[in-house]
Amino acid sequence: FNLKVDDQTPIPPNAVTFDKLGRAFIDGKPFMPLGVFGLFTDIDLERTAAAGFNCAQIYASFSMHGNTKLPNRVDNIRNRLDKFQELGLKLLFSVNQQLPGYFEGVDEFDGAQGKVPAARRVAELFGSHPALLGYYVSDEVYRSLVPEIVKLREALADADPWHPSWTLTYRMNDLPYYGISGDVIGVDPYPINAMDDEHSKLDGILTEMAGARTTGLPIWVVPQIFNWGVYNHRKPEEFVKTRGPNQKEMIAMPILCAMEGAKGFIFYSYIAFFFHAENIVKGIGPAEWPKVVKMAKVMRSLEDFILSAEPEIPIEIQAQPEGRARARLFHTADGRYALTVVALGPDAVEATIKLPDNVPLLTSETGNTTALGNNIYRFTAPLVDYDILRN
Repeated sequence: FNLKVDDQTPIPPNAVTFDKLGRAFIDGKPFMPLGVFGLFTDIDLERTAAAGFNCAQIYASFSMHGNTKLPNRVDNIRNRLDKFQELGLKLLFSVNQQLPGYFEGVDEFDGAQGKVPAARRVAELFGSHPALLGYYVSDEVYRSLVPEIVKLREALADADPWHPSWTLTYRMNDLPYYGISGDVIGVDPYPINAMDDEHSKLDGILTEMAGARTTGLPIWVVPQIFNWGVYNHRKPEEFVKTRGPNQKEMIAMPILCAMEGAKGFIFYSYIAFFFHAENIVKGIGPAEWPKVVKMAKVMRSLEDFILSAEPEIPIEIQAQPEGRARARLFHTADGRYALTVVALGPDAVEATIKLPDNVPLLTSETGNTTALGNNIYRFTAPLVDYDILRN
Protein backbone atom coordinates (compact mmCIF):
# COMPACT_ATOMS: atom_id res chain seq x y z
CA PHE A 1 0.00 0.00 0.00
CA ASN A 2 1.35 3.43 -0.98
CA LEU A 3 1.33 6.02 1.79
CA LYS A 4 1.50 9.77 1.32
CA VAL A 5 3.46 11.46 4.10
CA ASP A 6 2.33 15.02 4.80
CA ASP A 7 3.17 16.86 7.99
CA GLN A 8 2.48 20.31 6.56
CA THR A 9 -1.25 20.31 5.80
CA PRO A 10 -3.38 21.37 8.79
CA ILE A 11 -5.91 18.78 9.92
CA PRO A 12 -9.30 19.91 8.58
CA PRO A 13 -12.53 19.94 10.60
CA ASN A 14 -14.27 16.56 10.99
CA ALA A 15 -11.13 14.63 10.02
CA VAL A 16 -10.69 11.20 11.59
CA THR A 17 -7.20 10.54 12.90
CA PHE A 18 -5.65 7.83 15.09
CA ASP A 19 -3.04 7.62 17.81
CA LYS A 20 -0.60 4.81 18.59
CA LEU A 21 -3.18 3.24 20.91
CA GLY A 22 -5.61 2.77 18.03
CA ARG A 23 -8.02 5.42 19.30
CA ALA A 24 -9.92 7.50 16.76
CA PHE A 25 -10.01 11.29 17.15
CA ILE A 26 -12.42 13.77 15.60
CA ASP A 27 -11.73 17.48 16.07
CA GLY A 28 -9.18 16.65 18.75
CA LYS A 29 -11.52 14.52 20.86
CA PRO A 30 -11.40 10.72 21.26
CA PHE A 31 -14.25 9.01 19.44
CA MET A 32 -15.48 5.45 20.02
CA PRO A 33 -17.53 4.17 17.09
CA LEU A 34 -20.59 2.42 18.49
CA GLY A 35 -22.87 1.52 15.65
CA VAL A 36 -24.73 -1.00 13.56
CA PHE A 37 -24.90 -2.37 10.07
CA GLY A 38 -28.08 -0.46 9.37
CA LEU A 39 -30.73 0.91 7.05
CA PHE A 40 -31.06 4.46 5.73
CA THR A 41 -34.72 5.50 6.05
CA ASP A 42 -35.68 8.23 8.51
CA ILE A 43 -37.35 5.81 10.90
CA ASP A 44 -34.38 3.43 10.83
CA LEU A 45 -31.83 6.17 11.44
CA GLU A 46 -33.97 7.68 14.19
CA ARG A 47 -34.28 4.29 15.89
CA THR A 48 -30.53 3.77 15.60
CA ALA A 49 -29.77 7.13 17.20
CA ALA A 50 -32.40 6.65 19.92
CA ALA A 51 -30.73 3.37 20.91
CA GLY A 52 -27.56 5.27 21.77
CA PHE A 53 -25.49 4.47 18.70
CA ASN A 54 -23.32 7.11 17.04
CA CYS A 55 -22.72 5.60 13.60
CA ALA A 56 -23.99 3.13 11.02
CA GLN A 57 -22.63 1.20 8.09
CA ILE A 58 -25.02 1.22 5.13
CA TYR A 59 -24.52 -1.43 2.44
CA ALA A 60 -26.72 0.51 0.01
CA SER A 61 -24.77 3.75 0.44
CA PHE A 62 -24.84 4.56 -3.28
CA SER A 63 -28.63 4.09 -3.31
CA MET A 64 -29.52 6.10 -0.21
CA HIS A 65 -32.31 8.65 -0.45
CA GLY A 66 -34.75 10.51 1.77
CA ASN A 67 -38.52 10.23 1.99
CA THR A 68 -38.71 11.95 -1.39
CA LYS A 69 -36.33 10.49 -3.93
CA LEU A 70 -34.56 13.23 -5.87
CA PRO A 71 -33.56 12.97 -9.56
CA ASN A 72 -29.84 13.22 -8.81
CA ARG A 73 -28.00 10.45 -6.94
CA VAL A 74 -25.51 12.92 -5.45
CA ASP A 75 -28.35 14.97 -3.97
CA ASN A 76 -29.97 11.83 -2.55
CA ILE A 77 -26.77 10.79 -0.79
CA ARG A 78 -26.20 14.30 0.53
CA ASN A 79 -29.75 14.29 1.89
CA ARG A 80 -28.95 11.17 3.90
CA LEU A 81 -25.65 12.53 5.15
CA ASP A 82 -27.48 15.63 6.31
CA LYS A 83 -29.97 13.38 8.13
CA PHE A 84 -27.11 11.51 9.79
CA GLN A 85 -25.70 14.84 10.92
CA GLU A 86 -29.07 16.01 12.22
CA LEU A 87 -29.35 12.87 14.36
CA GLY A 88 -25.79 12.94 15.66
CA LEU A 89 -24.82 9.89 13.61
CA LYS A 90 -21.83 9.25 11.37
CA LEU A 91 -21.79 7.14 8.21
CA LEU A 92 -19.48 4.35 7.20
CA PHE A 93 -19.98 4.64 3.45
CA SER A 94 -19.96 1.21 1.81
CA VAL A 95 -17.85 0.93 -1.32
CA ASN A 96 -17.08 -2.78 -0.94
CA GLN A 97 -19.45 -3.59 -3.83
CA GLN A 98 -17.04 -1.76 -6.13
CA LEU A 99 -14.72 -4.77 -5.93
CA PRO A 100 -14.72 -7.38 -8.72
CA GLY A 101 -17.48 -9.96 -8.44
CA TYR A 102 -20.23 -7.72 -7.04
CA PHE A 103 -23.28 -7.08 -9.22
CA GLU A 104 -24.47 -4.35 -6.80
CA GLY A 105 -21.62 -1.98 -7.61
CA VAL A 106 -22.07 1.16 -9.70
CA ASP A 107 -20.17 1.68 -12.96
CA GLU A 108 -20.75 5.43 -13.12
CA PHE A 109 -21.15 8.09 -10.49
CA ASP A 110 -21.37 11.83 -11.11
CA GLY A 111 -19.43 11.51 -14.33
CA ALA A 112 -16.78 9.12 -13.02
CA GLN A 113 -16.64 5.97 -15.16
CA GLY A 114 -15.63 2.63 -13.64
CA LYS A 115 -15.95 0.97 -10.25
CA VAL A 116 -12.89 2.45 -8.53
CA PRO A 117 -13.27 5.93 -10.09
CA ALA A 118 -16.89 5.97 -8.88
CA ALA A 119 -15.72 5.24 -5.34
CA ARG A 120 -13.07 7.92 -5.64
CA ARG A 121 -15.73 10.41 -6.72
CA VAL A 122 -17.63 9.66 -3.50
CA ALA A 123 -14.55 10.64 -1.51
CA GLU A 124 -14.10 13.81 -3.55
CA LEU A 125 -17.70 14.88 -3.09
CA PHE A 126 -18.40 13.87 0.50
CA GLY A 127 -14.99 13.75 2.18
CA SER A 128 -15.67 17.13 3.78
CA HIS A 129 -19.15 16.27 5.07
CA PRO A 130 -19.23 16.30 8.90
CA ALA A 131 -21.31 13.10 9.04
CA LEU A 132 -18.74 10.96 7.23
CA LEU A 133 -16.80 8.54 9.45
CA GLY A 134 -15.03 6.43 6.86
CA TYR A 135 -15.27 3.96 4.00
CA TYR A 136 -16.19 0.29 4.25
CA VAL A 137 -13.91 -1.28 1.64
CA SER A 138 -14.28 -5.04 2.08
CA ASP A 139 -16.79 -7.53 3.41
CA GLU A 140 -15.16 -10.88 4.20
CA VAL A 141 -13.65 -11.32 0.73
CA TYR A 142 -11.04 -13.88 -0.25
CA ARG A 143 -7.30 -13.32 0.01
CA SER A 144 -7.02 -13.18 -3.79
CA LEU A 145 -9.01 -9.92 -3.80
CA VAL A 146 -6.72 -8.09 -1.39
CA PRO A 147 -4.76 -6.39 -4.22
CA GLU A 148 -8.08 -5.07 -5.56
CA ILE A 149 -9.04 -3.72 -2.13
CA VAL A 150 -5.65 -2.00 -1.97
CA LYS A 151 -6.38 -0.24 -5.29
CA LEU A 152 -9.73 0.89 -3.90
CA ARG A 153 -8.14 2.04 -0.65
CA GLU A 154 -5.40 3.97 -2.46
CA ALA A 155 -7.94 5.79 -4.63
CA LEU A 156 -10.00 6.77 -1.60
CA ALA A 157 -6.95 7.88 0.39
CA ASP A 158 -5.67 9.97 -2.51
CA ALA A 159 -9.00 11.79 -2.82
CA ASP A 160 -9.71 11.98 0.91
CA PRO A 161 -6.75 11.29 3.22
CA TRP A 162 -8.76 12.36 6.28
CA HIS A 163 -11.14 9.41 6.59
CA PRO A 164 -10.12 5.78 7.13
CA SER A 165 -10.84 2.70 5.09
CA TRP A 166 -12.30 -0.07 7.24
CA THR A 167 -11.69 -3.63 6.04
CA LEU A 168 -13.26 -6.83 7.38
CA THR A 169 -12.35 -10.51 7.45
CA TYR A 170 -13.05 -13.62 9.51
CA ARG A 171 -10.34 -15.75 7.87
CA MET A 172 -7.52 -15.88 10.38
CA ASN A 173 -5.15 -17.48 7.87
CA ASP A 174 -5.32 -14.25 5.86
CA LEU A 175 -3.98 -12.16 8.75
CA PRO A 176 -1.86 -10.12 9.08
CA TYR A 177 -1.63 -9.87 5.26
CA TYR A 178 -5.25 -8.73 4.92
CA GLY A 179 -4.37 -5.67 6.99
CA ILE A 180 -2.79 -3.90 4.01
CA SER A 181 -6.30 -3.44 2.64
CA GLY A 182 -7.42 -0.94 5.28
CA ASP A 183 -6.52 1.72 7.80
CA VAL A 184 -8.70 -0.05 10.36
CA ILE A 185 -9.14 -3.82 10.68
CA GLY A 186 -12.42 -5.50 11.49
CA VAL A 187 -13.18 -9.08 12.47
CA ASP A 188 -16.63 -10.53 12.99
CA PRO A 189 -16.88 -13.40 15.47
CA TYR A 190 -20.46 -14.68 15.64
CA PRO A 191 -20.29 -17.50 18.23
CA ILE A 192 -23.97 -17.85 19.18
CA ASN A 193 -25.65 -20.34 16.84
CA ALA A 194 -29.37 -20.38 16.13
CA MET A 195 -29.96 -23.83 17.62
CA ASP A 196 -27.57 -23.44 20.56
CA ASP A 197 -28.81 -24.35 24.00
CA GLU A 198 -27.77 -22.09 26.86
CA HIS A 199 -24.27 -23.60 26.95
CA SER A 200 -22.64 -21.25 24.45
CA LYS A 201 -18.98 -20.25 24.49
CA LEU A 202 -17.03 -17.19 23.37
CA ASP A 203 -13.66 -18.67 22.42
CA GLY A 204 -14.03 -17.55 18.81
CA ILE A 205 -13.85 -13.94 19.94
CA LEU A 206 -10.43 -14.52 21.52
CA THR A 207 -9.19 -16.18 18.33
CA GLU A 208 -10.36 -13.43 15.99
CA MET A 209 -9.23 -10.57 18.21
CA ALA A 210 -5.78 -12.16 18.45
CA GLY A 211 -5.70 -12.32 14.67
CA ALA A 212 -6.76 -8.69 14.36
CA ARG A 213 -3.97 -7.60 16.70
CA THR A 214 -1.33 -9.13 14.42
CA THR A 215 -2.00 -6.36 11.89
CA GLY A 216 -1.01 -3.60 14.30
CA LEU A 217 -4.02 -1.61 13.07
CA PRO A 218 -6.82 0.01 15.06
CA ILE A 219 -9.59 -2.55 15.59
CA TRP A 220 -13.26 -1.84 14.97
CA VAL A 221 -14.87 -5.17 15.73
CA VAL A 222 -18.23 -6.47 14.49
CA PRO A 223 -19.90 -8.24 17.43
CA GLN A 224 -22.98 -10.40 17.03
CA ILE A 225 -26.46 -9.20 17.90
CA PHE A 226 -28.34 -11.15 15.20
CA ASN A 227 -29.98 -14.56 15.18
CA TRP A 228 -28.33 -16.93 12.68
CA GLY A 229 -31.82 -18.27 12.06
CA VAL A 230 -32.61 -15.34 9.74
CA TYR A 231 -30.28 -17.02 7.22
CA ASN A 232 -30.71 -20.75 7.75
CA HIS A 233 -34.13 -21.23 9.40
CA ARG A 234 -36.37 -19.00 7.31
CA LYS A 235 -39.62 -20.92 7.68
CA PRO A 236 -41.67 -19.26 10.46
CA GLU A 237 -42.31 -22.54 12.26
CA GLU A 238 -38.55 -23.20 12.29
CA PHE A 239 -37.45 -19.66 13.06
CA VAL A 240 -39.46 -19.42 16.28
CA LYS A 241 -37.42 -22.35 17.64
CA THR A 242 -34.12 -20.52 17.11
CA ARG A 243 -32.41 -17.85 19.14
CA GLY A 244 -30.00 -14.98 18.92
CA PRO A 245 -27.72 -13.87 21.75
CA ASN A 246 -29.45 -13.54 25.10
CA GLN A 247 -29.00 -10.35 27.11
CA LYS A 248 -25.96 -11.55 29.03
CA GLU A 249 -24.24 -12.88 25.92
CA MET A 250 -25.03 -9.72 23.99
CA ILE A 251 -23.29 -7.57 26.60
CA ALA A 252 -20.45 -9.99 27.39
CA MET A 253 -19.30 -10.23 23.77
CA PRO A 254 -18.42 -6.57 23.09
CA ILE A 255 -16.97 -6.20 26.59
CA LEU A 256 -14.67 -9.13 25.84
CA CYS A 257 -13.73 -7.48 22.53
CA ALA A 258 -12.86 -4.28 24.39
CA MET A 259 -10.74 -6.25 26.85
CA GLU A 260 -8.92 -7.73 23.84
CA GLY A 261 -8.15 -4.34 22.31
CA ALA A 262 -11.12 -3.21 20.21
CA LYS A 263 -11.64 0.55 20.07
CA GLY A 264 -14.78 0.56 17.91
CA PHE A 265 -17.91 -1.64 17.85
CA ILE A 266 -20.16 -1.89 14.78
CA PHE A 267 -22.78 -4.55 15.49
CA TYR A 268 -24.21 -6.96 12.96
CA SER A 269 -26.92 -6.20 12.44
CA TYR A 270 -29.86 -3.83 12.69
CA ILE A 271 -30.93 -5.28 9.34
CA ALA A 272 -31.47 -8.70 10.92
CA PHE A 273 -33.98 -7.26 13.39
CA PHE A 274 -35.99 -4.88 11.23
CA PHE A 275 -35.77 -6.55 7.81
CA HIS A 276 -34.80 -10.24 7.88
CA ALA A 277 -36.56 -11.36 11.07
CA GLU A 278 -39.49 -9.05 10.40
CA ASN A 279 -40.04 -10.74 7.04
CA ILE A 280 -40.13 -14.18 8.68
CA VAL A 281 -42.23 -13.57 11.79
CA LYS A 282 -43.88 -10.15 12.05
CA GLY A 283 -42.97 -8.32 15.24
CA ILE A 284 -40.27 -10.68 16.49
CA GLY A 285 -37.36 -8.41 15.55
CA PRO A 286 -38.68 -5.25 17.21
CA ALA A 287 -39.60 -7.30 20.29
CA GLU A 288 -35.95 -8.31 20.67
CA TRP A 289 -34.52 -4.82 20.04
CA PRO A 290 -34.66 -3.63 23.69
CA LYS A 291 -31.82 -6.07 24.44
CA VAL A 292 -29.69 -4.19 21.94
CA VAL A 293 -30.63 -0.84 23.48
CA LYS A 294 -29.58 -2.06 26.92
CA MET A 295 -26.29 -3.37 25.55
CA ALA A 296 -25.55 -0.05 23.85
CA LYS A 297 -26.13 1.76 27.14
CA VAL A 298 -23.64 -0.49 28.91
CA MET A 299 -21.02 -0.01 26.20
CA ARG A 300 -21.51 3.74 26.22
CA SER A 301 -20.93 3.71 29.99
CA LEU A 302 -17.52 2.11 29.35
CA GLU A 303 -16.43 4.58 26.67
CA ASP A 304 -14.14 6.66 28.89
CA PHE A 305 -12.39 3.49 30.05
CA ILE A 306 -12.02 1.93 26.60
CA LEU A 307 -10.60 5.21 25.26
CA SER A 308 -8.39 5.91 28.26
CA ALA A 309 -4.70 6.44 27.52
CA GLU A 310 -3.71 5.23 30.98
CA PRO A 311 -1.48 2.13 30.91
CA GLU A 312 -3.09 -1.20 31.68
CA ILE A 313 -2.75 -2.28 35.32
CA PRO A 314 -1.64 -5.90 35.72
CA ILE A 315 -4.00 -8.04 37.79
CA GLU A 316 -4.04 -11.68 38.88
CA ILE A 317 -6.88 -14.03 37.96
CA GLN A 318 -7.28 -17.70 38.75
CA ALA A 319 -10.28 -19.45 37.24
CA GLN A 320 -11.79 -22.88 37.65
CA PRO A 321 -12.03 -24.41 35.12
CA GLU A 322 -8.72 -22.85 34.12
CA GLY A 323 -8.94 -20.09 31.54
CA ARG A 324 -12.74 -19.93 31.43
CA ALA A 325 -12.96 -16.36 32.75
CA ARG A 326 -11.13 -13.23 31.63
CA ALA A 327 -10.70 -9.96 33.52
CA ARG A 328 -9.19 -6.55 32.82
CA LEU A 329 -8.84 -3.45 34.97
CA PHE A 330 -9.45 -0.20 33.09
CA HIS A 331 -8.82 3.19 34.68
CA THR A 332 -8.90 6.86 33.76
CA ALA A 333 -6.62 9.78 34.55
CA ASP A 334 -9.19 11.22 36.98
CA GLY A 335 -9.10 8.19 39.26
CA ARG A 336 -12.02 6.10 38.02
CA TYR A 337 -11.68 2.33 37.77
CA ALA A 338 -13.67 -0.33 35.95
CA LEU A 339 -12.93 -4.02 36.39
CA THR A 340 -14.55 -6.01 33.60
CA VAL A 341 -14.98 -9.77 33.93
CA VAL A 342 -16.36 -12.17 31.33
CA ALA A 343 -17.25 -15.85 31.72
CA LEU A 344 -16.44 -17.59 28.44
CA GLY A 345 -18.84 -20.52 28.88
CA PRO A 346 -19.97 -23.13 28.12
CA ASP A 347 -20.35 -24.14 31.77
CA ALA A 348 -20.03 -22.72 35.27
CA VAL A 349 -16.87 -20.89 36.29
CA GLU A 350 -15.49 -19.42 39.49
CA ALA A 351 -12.63 -16.94 39.39
CA THR A 352 -10.56 -15.21 42.05
CA ILE A 353 -9.20 -11.80 41.04
CA LYS A 354 -6.47 -9.96 42.94
CA LEU A 355 -6.08 -6.22 42.33
CA PRO A 356 -3.14 -4.01 43.33
CA ASP A 357 -3.33 -2.61 46.86
CA ASN A 358 -3.74 1.01 45.70
CA VAL A 359 -6.96 0.31 43.78
CA PRO A 360 -10.03 1.54 45.71
CA LEU A 361 -12.92 -0.72 46.64
CA LEU A 362 -15.02 -1.61 43.60
CA THR A 363 -18.73 -2.42 43.49
CA SER A 364 -20.33 -5.08 41.29
CA GLU A 365 -23.05 -4.02 38.86
CA THR A 366 -24.47 -7.48 38.12
CA GLY A 367 -24.04 -9.16 41.50
CA ASN A 368 -21.79 -11.84 40.04
CA THR A 369 -18.74 -10.66 41.99
CA THR A 370 -18.13 -10.49 45.73
CA ALA A 371 -15.41 -8.53 47.53
CA LEU A 372 -13.47 -10.86 49.85
CA GLY A 373 -11.20 -8.21 51.38
CA ASN A 374 -7.56 -7.27 50.71
CA ASN A 375 -8.56 -6.29 47.15
CA ILE A 376 -9.52 -9.86 46.30
CA TYR A 377 -12.78 -10.55 44.47
CA ARG A 378 -14.67 -13.73 43.62
CA PHE A 379 -16.61 -13.91 40.36
CA THR A 380 -19.04 -16.74 39.65
CA ALA A 381 -21.23 -17.49 36.65
CA PRO A 382 -23.13 -20.60 35.55
CA LEU A 383 -22.86 -19.80 31.81
CA VAL A 384 -21.62 -16.98 29.57
CA ASP A 385 -21.97 -13.85 31.69
CA TYR A 386 -20.17 -10.68 32.70
CA ASP A 387 -19.65 -8.14 35.44
CA ILE A 388 -18.45 -4.56 35.70
CA LEU A 389 -17.10 -3.29 39.00
CA ARG A 390 -16.51 0.43 39.54
CA ASN A 391 -15.47 2.77 42.31
